[in-house]
Amino acid sequence: MSWRTDFAWLVGGTAPSWTPDLDGQKKNLEVLAAVERLLELVVELGSTASYLSQAEVVLPAEHPWVKQAEAARKALQEKLSQDRTAEHAAEYRQTLNQLKKDYITAYIASHSKARLGVAEDKTRNALRKDDRLLALRVLAGVSLMPTSQLTAFEESLNGLKSCSSLDEPTLTTAAVCPHCQFRPSAEQLELIPAANRLHKLDDDLDQLVANWQQILAGFEAGTAPYDTFSEAYNAAYTELAVRAQRQGR
Repeated sequence: MSWRTDFAWLVGGTAPSWTPDLDGQKKNLEVLAAVERLLELVVELGSTASYLSQAEVVLPAEHPWVKQAEAARKALQEKLSQDRTAEHAAEYRQTLNQLKKDYITAYIASHSKARLGVAEDKTRNALRKDDRLLALRVLAGVSLMPTSQLTAFEESLNGLKSCSSLDEPTLTTAAVCPHCQFRPSAEQLELIPAANRLHKLDDDLDQLVANWQQILAGFEAGTAPYDTFSEAYNAAYTELAVRAQRQGR
């Protein structure tokens, strides 16, 4: 007699012609109930487990949270291999939920460091239109000016990314910012926060203007080959001087 026939008899099917082993049937029902609890647990925790699986590849492999997640997963696997009745379901649930909360905290911290906020983005846009930068762009028309310095500055300025739309509720359903698709593991992260780098670029622009003014002063004093200049020199020098005086620089 098969287990299926026994079960059919217990739930009201045709009784077998042999004397049933009630203790055995009870054990079978207990096993069935345990399997059902495990299946329910898998369904319940499946979405969180899938989220955490994605999160592990979003953060860099050396990130502390990734190490924490790997250790927690290993511990859970060991417990689940021995827990046939889902007796510790509450513990599993708490562990996964805490991992998710810790990930959200870690991701937001990385996001805030790598992206400019609303105020910083306004500062960056203002810097793009700054009189100092506009004057340097005019001066770049002079053939002997070190234009590579200006190019490097503008690349650094434009390389800063902004995103101010991310919030914690958004990350409860998505492991990656849906607004800027920030993936720390796929970006070359800077040690200095984006906001600090922006502030430094403002200082760098001051230094760049001062350096170029010195170069122009050398030209005017005759220490540089004067005959290499076009009309752009006079226009650029006047432009820079007027703008610098206007800003008190």
